[in-house]
Amino acid sequence: MKSNSGFSLTELAIVLAIFALITSAIVIAAAHARANAKLNRGINELAEIVNNVGANAARFALPLDKNPNFVNKCISFTDDPATRADNATNGVFPDGMAVGKMVRDGGVNRYVPPVYLLTPWSIGVNQNDVGVALCSENPRLYEKDDRTRAGIIIEYKNIPGSEVCTNFVMRSAELIAGTRLSFMSVNESDNLIDNGEVSLNKVAVACDREKNNIFWFFRLTY
Repeated sequence: MKSNSGFSLTELAIVLAIFALITSAIVIAAAHARANAKLNRGINELAEIVNNVGANAARFALPLDKNPNFVNKCISFTDDPATRADNATNGVFPDGMAVGKMVRDGGVNRYVPPVYLLTPWSIGVNQNDVGVALCSENPRLYEKDDRTRAGIIIEYKNIPGSEVCTNFVMRSAELIAGTRLSFMSVNESDNLIDNGEVSLNKVAVACDREKNNIFWFFRLTY
């Protein structure tokens, strides 16, 4: 008498269920890895901008308030596509952040306008999601002792969702705690730094929009 070989319907269902679980685990792990990669890239780019702007501050030899480019107590590195192109060429922005046409000019690769600056979470390539300026004071503060200190303003726009925003803000605060970071806000919130500490609860409450805007101010001696 021949014995029937092959899977029964029950066995096939079990195999499919196990396969589905394994596939789901792989998909979740891959998504988590991609999210971490974006977060790490965002943190590294932020730290690089701070270092690069500080180094390029030497380009403005005059005191800020006597510099011809000084507008509203700040010199912007990003106010228009031509300015962004010039500063991308000068290495102010990390590789991969600037999106635009590059030409060979006098043996040097040079960006030509328009140039846009993207975060790891940017969707459209024709929008500028990063703002950078060298300022004589923090425009978000009104106390004289804090306000009159020169510094670097960095703004990131359109950071998606509460979770990404919260993780990015908390990680950035950890990474650059040794710098002169003195002010950080999300969506026009009050300063989220209190005596050198950042409250996770306050950050989570501030990161409450589908698209969040983050503002940092780093004191700078010049």
